[in-house]
Amino acid sequence: MKKIALFCILFSSGNVLAETKQLICTVSAKSEMERLLSLKANGNPIPEEIISKCQTAEFGLRSIFTFDTSILRSSEKANVEVIRAHSCGEAVNEFTGTVSSSPTAITFDYMGIPKQEFIVDRKTLKGGNKYPGDLNYTCILRDIDTSKNLI
Repeated sequence: MKKIALFCILFSSGNVLAETKQLICTVSAKSEMERLLSLKANGNPIPEEIISKCQTAEFGLRSIFTFDTSILRSSEKANVEVIRAHSCGEAVNEFTGTVSSSPTAITFDYMGIPKQEFIVDRKTLKGGNKYPGDLNYTCILRDIDTSKNLI
């Protein structure tokens, strides 16, 4: 009986610590427009409608990572859902991948073309793609309400 009670306490305390959260990382529309204009000036074919969309867009680039925060206390990998919006919201892609953490950073690996590795500094919540290594995204953490889930 004592073993059952101990198991129930350990099991329920682990579930209380595990929370589903979203890490939302964005680059401003102004920064993305400047980047696109620079690419266009260097001969890259950037459609004018995308550049004009950046003038009124809420954001330039956005990555949303949905994951269980219990992984942040472990050195193992866990699953993550990823939504990426780019070109000032013009294109949206959804991926699945993995999340891992260290004392200083959270790393998201997911399939894109090519495979992407997105890193977030745990102290500053600045993030960016591992290559080229710029942490030009500003991230916020948001709770996800799972109370109405049936399973």
